[in-house]
Amino acid sequence: MRLAASLPEPAAIRAILAHLGEPTAPPPLAPRARAPPKIGPEDVGFGFAFDQSPTWDPIAPAPDSEVTFDQTLN
Repeated sequence: MRLAASLPEPAAIRAILAHLGEPTAPPPLAPRARAPPKIGPEDVGFGFAFDQSPTWDPIAPAPDSEVTFDQTLN
């Protein structure tokens, strides 16, 4: 696609758009989206509280594995 012309004059642009039957005013702006809901301690009973703590103790040492893993190739 190549640029064929540049129309810096708003009056010329409006005249061309009106001749083509196109709207000469820009469309209205859409309303702004709302912010996400505030989640506080009072919302715990409403399903908003997610427990992200690990199910294991991260400070405790890892348990010894009873299974040995053989990684040799046959």
